[in-house]
Amino acid sequence: MANIFLSHSSKDKERYVRIVAEKLEKEFDEHSIHYDEHTSEAGIKTLEEIKKSLNKTDLFVIFLSRASLNSEWVQKELFLARESHIIKRIYPIVIDVNLDCKDEEIPDWLKEYNLRYISKPSKAVQLIRKRLIEITWEQTPEMVYRDEVFVGRNTQIQDFEERKYDYDKDTVVAYFASGIIQIGRKSFLKHCFAKANIIDGQTCPSKINVGMYDGIENLIVLLRDLGFSDEIDISNFMNQSIDEKIEALSKILDSISDNKEVVLIEDKGCIVTHEGIVCEWFIEALKKMQKKTRTVLGVASKFNIKLPVTCDELYIIKISPMDKTESAGLLQKFLEQKGVSLNREDFKNYVNLMNGFPTQVKFAASLIQQYGAEKTYDYASEIKNYDSEIILQLMKPYEDNEEYKEFITLLVELDMVTYRTIQSIVKDDDFVSNIINKLYVDGIIEFYGVNREYIKIAYAVHEYITRAGYKLGVKYKKALNYYITNFLDKYEYAELDMPDYLFKIKEQVKRGVYNSAYMLPSQYLKTMVELYEKDRDYARVIEFADTILKGCKNIEDKLVFEIRFFLCMSLAQKRDKRFLKEVQEIDGADHHFLLGFYYRRQGQYEKALEKIEQSLKLRKNFSKAKREKVQLLINLEQYDEAIILARENYTNDRKNIYHAHAYLLCILKSGSNSDSKDMIDEILLSMSKSLTDLGKELYSRCKALVSMYCERDIDMALALIDTAITESNHKIYAIQDRFDICEKAHDIGEMKKTIGMLESTDMRDTYVKERAKIRFQILLAAYEGDKTSVDTLLNSLQDNNIRLNSSVLSKKVDAILKP
Repeated sequence: MANIFLSHSSKDKERYVRIVAEKLEKEFDEHSIHYDEHTSEAGIKTLEEIKKSLNKTDLFVIFLSRASLNSEWVQKELFLARESHIIKRIYPIVIDVNLDCKDEEIPDWLKEYNLRYISKPSKAVQLIRKRLIEITWEQTPEMVYRDEVFVGRNTQIQDFEERKYDYDKDTVVAYFASGIIQIGRKSFLKHCFAKANIIDGQTCPSKINVGMYDGIENLIVLLRDLGFSDEIDISNFMNQSIDEKIEALSKILDSISDNKEVVLIEDKGCIVTHEGIVCEWFIEALKKMQKKTRTVLGVASKFNIKLPVTCDELYIIKISPMDKTESAGLLQKFLEQKGVSLNREDFKNYVNLMNGFPTQVKFAASLIQQYGAEKTYDYASEIKNYDSEIILQLMKPYEDNEEYKEFITLLVELDMVTYRTIQSIVKDDDFVSNIINKLYVDGIIEFYGVNREYIKIAYAVHEYITRAGYKLGVKYKKALNYYITNFLDKYEYAELDMPDYLFKIKEQVKRGVYNSAYMLPSQYLKTMVELYEKDRDYARVIEFADTILKGCKNIEDKLVFEIRFFLCMSLAQKRDKRFLKEVQEIDGADHHFLLGFYYRRQGQYEKALEKIEQSLKLRKNFSKAKREKVQLLINLEQYDEAIILARENYTNDRKNIYHAHAYLLCILKSGSNSDSKDMIDEILLSMSKSLTDLGKELYSRCKALVSMYCERDIDMALALIDTAITESNHKIYAIQDRFDICEKAHDIGEMKKTIGMLESTDMRDTYVKERAKIRFQILLAAYEGDKTSVDTLLNSLQDNNIRLNSSVLSKKVDAILKP
């Protein structure tokens, strides 16, 4: 049990320290918390007794205020703490708003700490917990290296410095570094800020994380949680106007400036949209600020920003991949830290493999340390393709460890979490300490908050695991439910730390028993996204959308658009004609894309293709529309047309399993010889590396198709596809591949067997099952030469309300029946 010594002035007890102590006692016990309620200033009568208490102390917290600095007793405690050689366990917290962190009354040795004014006792409790964790962790050199290494970026640094020191212009309040994930945006901002003395190079700025489904409310809540503008009311957001929210955000930014702080924001679509537009509410908040003499924000944006942006308060720098010289410098740094040296030729060869990603360089250095220069050449392909396989490389060490994999899935479920919450759920302190340490070193998690007290799965890993459909194990599911019932449900929102606050909202929204005063518009949207992508519960998505759209006048346009988008997608999935009304609320490329998706779900492929092409005319790099177009061309069996775009999609994103699958289908079924067997082997190799259930299923299905189309081995093809059907969670697609294989072999007996498999398989979407069954029966009748049955089945489509592309099917049937 941890022992915590709370040194303070009695004048600060009622307003602050007692609250901290009582909250800590809930987690520990009153005998572990040493402060004057239990030990009192009169109770510890001798310096010897103070020394004895300090020797048992894991953490000495000094609450700095004008009163405590003038307290003789506090000065004695502080003197003894310093003399007791527990300097690394002393934790100063400033609790007086009028006490400057550089005040002459604060001892010089205390000023070396990262002093911050913390207005809320609840925030102080979080920071004390976090500091205890840091002390108990066995800090490794790798954790330090990960944060400290920086090389190159001279052109971008010059750009930053030219704007920073241009005294003809006003101070930049917010610097933006934009670029793709893992390119070094946050490191660049921290390096520039430290070099320009905007932050202390020895400390880490407060950091928060916002995503594309977050809004202005999330930014306000997260910034306020850092200890700024305690007076800002974060309840009743649903009834506050956008202008009121902008005013609140502006006040918080002024508070950050007053406190001489800087906040680093990792933005994945909240402030800068996927179209590269800086949200108007953010620009307005900057312009409304009263204190613009300091830089207060560094924003690492996932999306490149469209220029120009008419706002002098912000400045944008694009971060591109490192050049070879910068990669060489960074590799040299990593190798030096690991105590590894290479000869000139080996060093040059490894640098030539680099594509400009800092994490790629670190990966190569780790392999060289582990295997040596010569053996590491065996991994040249993995190093070279690191940017396209980055998640596979990150997750590989954990894939065969079920306990670690389940823990990572738990972190994804929790989204953002404190160390205390994880310990409460997992109940194995040693395991948690070891794995959190390892996950951070490996780049699987990031730390956020004032003192990095919040833990969050790295964005790319989160996306990968979500798409992969990883499920929470029974053990953690029970533990999480217990935590919700026995902790979250028993506390008011105001009593919870920020991760628990947001998680409680999420869980209550899913259960339909939430307090609307604490709702965030983004939480409705995030629940809709989870129901759509994870649960495929389209009816509930529609229900949530209808609820929030009834009162959306106070919600920013970006979030309203996303809510309407998922409403339309869900209506299309259900083939609900209401879609045609709702889609009129969305315009431009997205309008045409949604219509294309709807018509494909209706089986109207030509009409769908027309709409998708209109979408691409309006937004030529619309990735969703490109993927949809390939799928439509495959459905229309226009493989020669599909292969060009399929190749482009795969080349641009080789790690995307859907692109790999579509491209392979086009190669197998088109008449083009330009894409060779080598490319088929490359795609299969890429798919074989997938760690997800979907990836493994698609790999098995594709191997079966290759066995039939390339090797003409129907026995092997059927054996592989039957295994895929057995192991698949969504058997319809593998069954369709089986019929395709039987068709290619003209094996009528196996075609009949496939129809039997389909009929005996339970499926959630009975329409898709019935449509596949009729298609199979029509083709089987054609191969049997039974034109009468073909005509009867084709005529029955309308009666059964089944939409098949009759022109494509009829053309195929005519070719089969042709003598």
